[in-house]
Amino acid sequence: MKTKLPALITLLAMLASPLQSQSWDIISQSGSSLSGLHFPTNQKGWVTGAGGLILNSTNGGVTWLPQTSGTNSSLYSVWFADSMNGWAVGNGGTIRHTENGGGNWSPQTSPLTSDLFSVFFISDQEGWACGSNGALIHTANGGDNWQSQPSGFGGSVVNSVFFITPLEGWAVGESGKIIHTTNGGTSWSPQNSTTSAFLNNVFFSDAENGWAVGGGGVIVHTSNGGDTWAKQDNDVPLFLASVYFVSNQQGWTVGENGFILHTTNGGEDWEEMESGVTNFLNNVFFRDAQHGWIAGFNGALLRYDPGATDASEVNQAGVSCSVSPNPASEQLVVRLELERAATVSAAIFDVAGNEVSRVLEEKFLPAGQNEFSFQTSHLASGIYFLKTKAGDRQTSTMFFVK
Repeated sequence: MKTKLPALITLLAMLASPLQSQSWDIISQSGSSLSGLHFPTNQKGWVTGAGGLILNSTNGGVTWLPQTSGTNSSLYSVWFADSMNGWAVGNGGTIRHTENGGGNWSPQTSPLTSDLFSVFFISDQEGWACGSNGALIHTANGGDNWQSQPSGFGGSVVNSVFFITPLEGWAVGESGKIIHTTNGGTSWSPQNSTTSAFLNNVFFSDAENGWAVGGGGVIVHTSNGGDTWAKQDNDVPLFLASVYFVSNQQGWTVGENGFILHTTNGGEDWEEMESGVTNFLNNVFFRDAQHGWIAGFNGALLRYDPGATDASEVNQAGVSCSVSPNPASEQLVVRLELERAATVSAAIFDVAGNEVSRVLEEKFLPAGQNEFSFQTSHLASGIYFLKTKAGDRQTSTMFFVK
């Protein structure tokens, strides 16, 4: 079960100049707790989190902009079948769906009111979601209709669901439970995980090779589709929340205290990678061995791209923005660094995407450091985004008004 997210959202600054931590770029490490993470392409990705938060990136996770989810429910998981069709699930059976890359998110009806912690789609029509109280639901028409499936979990939590084909899949949860289906979920059979640990996530690289991770640093692996599972040793006795493999040999798992473990031999050996953060890391996702992302509590966002030499090459934005104090009560100071002189506009938007105040209007600023301030006392308490545009280059920085 994903840990419940706090209702109060604090600072999440999505800056265009990430800090470097070995091969992991720290995009953000403070702010709103993030749980869901998915990239259908190397450039386009989404994260979800507390209070219905949905953020979208179109440049490989370097910068992020908010999308209007239409809900205040925490969203624990997100999945896109392609760059246009996506689903996010969360508290109280909440399901949101988009057909236009997040331009609009609309509700879908769950047959259950249980919290949903994981969603997975094998195509733009067929998908599954799972959650508390043994919840396991399925759709064959893109979510127009969702129907319950028999998980056999009783009142315990189903934390994660994963399918390798439209017919074959696995789900994991409390007390080391693993279930398997070969008929799209019409029926499920238990498998022996060899552990009683709380299993939080499952991933298969093909129909034979799979891994599940969870409490106490447990990692279990199968090489025969789950007929048998065996523990894999590691030296981290901390909660592991998510696992992802790009092949049968190379994979990553993340979790408590900012831990990242990496293997290049299918999990026979796991080595720690430095994350540069101590946040609880909820989710790891890779497109291939060169492009990966991590999301976690308190706004943790990390990006893996060993081919990128520095932030300016990755972002090509030429503009970096920071704000203080954050949270703000009376006044916010903006520091804008421009790679070259430009005409700059700046405006404040709420989380619904509505412009609430215009800060700068087509003002010419020189290259280098620029600073300006504006009053925030007229703004209601909550989350806002300062969006700046310098020529055709943009940044978005989140701040909190108390």
